[in-house]
Amino acid sequence: MTRLVIEFDWVRDPKGYHLDQKGRVVRNGKGNTPKDQEPCRPLSSTDTLFRVFAHMATTPEGVLEFVQRYGPLTYGGWDATKGEQVALVIHHARGMSQILESRAGGWKRRLPPDDRETGPPSSVDAWVVWDRTAKEFKWKIRPKTLLDALWLQLGQWLTLGIQIRACQRCGEWFEAGRGTGRRADAKFCSEEHKISFHSHKRSKGK
Repeated sequence: MTRLVIEFDWVRDPKGYHLDQKGRVVRNGKGNTPKDQEPCRPLSSTDTLFRVFAHMATTPEGVLEFVQRYGPLTYGGWDATKGEQVALVIHHARGMSQILESRAGGWKRRLPPDDRETGPPSSVDAWVVWDRTAKEFKWKIRPKTLLDALWLQLGQWLTLGIQIRACQRCGEWFEAGRGTGRRADAKFCSEEHKISFHSHKRSKGK
């Protein structure tokens, strides 16, 4: 299966964000025009940002940290008078984490029913464009929000059949199996974490 190229331009508040008493992540800036926010491309650094989201955004503080780094998840987070609903974001992050946990266990822990949606539908704009270099047509996909982009990323990786596991040292998700540089049964995201885990285990046994 060919991997879709996901293009996504977004904005974030250069003045940062904070948690308010109503359970929202709110912009520090007050203006609501494009010039009040700075452009960013949250997917440019990795095509598996959903793993960071699923690991980080499971607490109010984690949601705030994620938004500080990558921008708000929905259009509500753009609006200085509304803000990002933390409970909703955590719900999505935990949903992704449960899917990844089930996938890492070969669906033995929680096998989804046939044709059952595992997450919300992603809203995207899609075009068929001509790639002059490859001399072929391809899909051009642009999600509407960062949350849509994350679910689209997750869906693509699940359908490509890549192994995803949780590191036993840090808990973060990593890829394993063919083409990833790690064995399919790998338990750690890096050699450093493997050494650290076993060193800590030995020290506790003394």
